[in-house]
Amino acid sequence: MSDPQRARIIKFVNGHEAYSVFVRKDVDPENILSELHLNPLPKGVICISGGATAFPTEIKDQTVALIEDVVAPLACEYDLLVVDGGTEEGVMQIIGEAFKKHRVKAHIIGIHEGDTAVETRDWHEPLLMGFVPESQVTYPGDTRSPKPNMQLDPNHVYFVMVMDAYDWGEEVECMFSFIDYLADQRLPVINIIANGGRITLKEASHTVQRNRPVIILEGSKRATEVIVSALDGTPEGDWVSLLMKHEIAGKNSEQFQEALDWLIQIAKYDKIVRFDFLSRPLDEFKPIVLSALGISAS
Repeated sequence: MSDPQRARIIKFVNGHEAYSVFVRKDVDPENILSELHLNPLPKGVICISGGATAFPTEIKDQTVALIEDVVAPLACEYDLLVVDGGTEEGVMQIIGEAFKKHRVKAHIIGIHEGDTAVETRDWHEPLLMGFVPESQVTYPGDTRSPKPNMQLDPNHVYFVMVMDAYDWGEEVECMFSFIDYLADQRLPVINIIANGGRITLKEASHTVQRNRPVIILEGSKRATEVIVSALDGTPEGDWVSLLMKHEIAGKNSEQFQEALDWLIQIAKYDKIVRFDFLSRPLDEFKPIVLSALGISAS
């Protein structure tokens, strides 16, 4: 297996710096850890699969609230690594902005509200890692011409840039190879699905194949709506129409068949938890995530 080709620190205009490694798909995951200095290991992994450019504005506020008020604090409190698509688009941008607000030095004692100390605990630097096909993104210091239009999110801590991935979705195998390595080190792993399209189905199918918990943000539309419809008993003969209606299928017959195969696989899985984040109190999400991770609430 090949080693990382090069590593660098990307300096964004907002002043944030991200550790980045440029790799090939077959990279040894242990080398990614070494190059990014991710040591010691986190206590668990949350993979968030979700929509980018087609993310609906009508669910943005509730998605922001869920990530900012529940997921990001969970990552800080329990020392969890969050893995996503890494771009300044859709749910990834929401995650980046939420984590920016929670970025503090490790082990700050005494979290204050105004002048009153409300709690004392260890508070970990939020770890946010994005996997992207290098050919599809640009970033400060990128010397290519012309440059891709998609920007890296300036609030992620780590990036894994997959050099031999030439389209969106081709980085997924590398991402799950890395996640699998962490799982082999006895780290609990879950997948949260928020909106999304064809690639979200692909990532969910990878999680299903590995028999790991999946949490669907019911009501976040597109891929989640397709999956929920399948789980609720929509006949398989109508799933093609579902994929077309929600623009989940690819542009060619092979991609369409792949999306359908992934949906069939996901719909038969019995470790999917549905959370209607538009109607349920958001504080009910924390125990669901901790339970899926097998972590006792502190």
